[in-house]
Amino acid sequence: TPESAWDKIFDVNVKSAFFLVKEIVPHMEKRGGGNIILVSSVGGYRPEGPLGAYSVSKTGLLGLTKALVPECSAKNIRVNAIAPGVIQTRFSEAVR
Repeated sequence: TPESAWDKIFDVNVKSAFFLVKEIVPHMEKRGGGNIILVSSVGGYRPEGPLGAYSVSKTGLLGLTKALVPECSAKNIRVNAIAPGVIQTRFSEAVR
């Protein structure tokens, strides 16, 4: 995987989630709490060769979820991640 693709995948899947959470938590805290659901992937648990960088980024998203729990739960904000399996899209053709 070229470095530019690696960077793009991490920007979209991990950094964007981090920055979104960073922006929304203060608003949720003012409202007395809330719920954050991050979308990972089964690939985060079972990395596949053709989608290595994607799978690693989704593993990172699972780690981000776990890292956010202590701080957010103290603010009455639940943080969870879902990890759907393969959904038929053009992108998923690599693993079919």
